[in-house]
Amino acid sequence: MRSHATYALCIEPHTIVWYRITHSHWECRLGCGENESMRHLFVKCRNYQQLRDEACEQTIAKTELKFATMQIKGIVKDNLIAAAKSLFTDSSTIRPLHLTMFYLGQIPDLDVLIPPNHGLNQIALLRLKTHISSDWHMSSIRLAGRIFGDYQRRMAIDNKVPLKPSSIPYSSRTYTSNRRR
Repeated sequence: MRSHATYALCIEPHTIVWYRITHSHWECRLGCGENESMRHLFVKCRNYQQLRDEACEQTIAKTELKFATMQIKGIVKDNLIAAAKSLFTDSSTIRPLHLTMFYLGQIPDLDVLIPPNHGLNQIALLRLKTHISSDWHMSSIRLAGRIFGDYQRRMAIDNKVPLKPSSIPYSSRTYTSNRRR
């Protein structure tokens, strides 16, 4: 297990590591009153509950759209919708260890959620699992990025680190970074 100082060095840039090393308390710096950890920040922190709720609604909508497009009904649809609803929370029904790890890009095992008597042919099943896992993974990573980006912005402001806008417009950065590959 990592010490708190190691955690700080892994997840936070050097400009705010001093806080972790020089302060003895580990309370959430966003005012929750709970111990701050990566898990707390992404799963439990009330400051990011609205982002988690929005991501959950979008994920459910995408999942339902897939079902409508692929004409999936019955227990497969019910199980996967229930899983989508608890994708960003701890759940004993869809997670073997009862803990979500969406912020690491992990999604529930779809083979466990889809019953053996699903009534789909092999190609339709593979297509469904591919679409759902891709959507859920991207939603998870996007949410984690939004939470961490906001957290870093808040910590930079709290620590009086000047936020410098890039001199290169966003579209140019995207274009040049794609050209170098």
